[in-house]
This record gives sequence, structure tokens and C-alpha cells, in this order.
Amino acid sequence: MNLVGSFGFCIFVSVLTIAQCEVIESKYDNHTEIGCQTAHLGITQTVRNSMCRVYDRIVDLKPIPGYRFVPSKVSVKRCDGNCRTGLSCEPIETRMTEVYVDLKPWYGRRKMKQCAAVEVEEHVSCK
Repeated sequence: MNLVGSFGFCIFVSVLTIAQCEVIESKYDNHTEIGCQTAHLGITQTVRNSMCRVYDRIVDLKPIPGYRFVPSKVSVKRCDGNCRTGLSCEPIETRMTEVYVDLKPWYGRRKMKQCAAVEVEEHVSCK
């Protein structure tokens, strides 16, 4: 590629990058400003819905080498949400719970059905 072609390519990439940035930024421009008195109840509800507490979350199961679990993901209770202090939402009480899965080898055929009980940590309370 000659010098003129390289320069033209650089300009093309620069314009494309700037155009992409403008598209990304424009997604955040879509909001409606309202008075804080009008928004007060809505803000309270938004904060309440996103507080640090136990929620149902999907987690990956880690099988033993050479095997896979079916299902490979399960729903358990986990801490998540916003903290007023700005710190992370952490569990203060946990327990182990069993989930039941089909145990399948990665390769080859199995002769008998194999099942397993897998212990997964569940969060009981958060701070």
C-alpha cells in the first residue's frame, strides 16, 4: 500500500471510530428530565428494588475432570445489589444446598445412567 493509500485508510478508520463513538454515546441521551418532587416516589422504589439482599441467580456448576453436568447451570440464592456505603454486597450467612444432576462423560458412551448430588453454596443473608 502506498503512502496516499495508507493515509486514506487511516482517515477512514478514524471517521468510522468517531461515528461508532457517537452512536454509543447517543444511547445515553435518551432520557426525560422531570422535577425531583415528581420523581421522589419512583426514586424510592428504584432504590428499594436494588438494595443489597438475597436474589435468585444462575451459577455454573464445576464438574469433575472428564465429565459434565446436565444441567450445567442452576438457580441459587446469592447476595447482590447496591449498598448505601458504596461497599460491595457480601453474604453474612451461607449454607450448602444439594442440587441433582445427570453426570455425563465428555467422550465415549456410558453404559449406565449416572446421577450426582452436587453441593452448592447458597447465601442466606447479606450486608
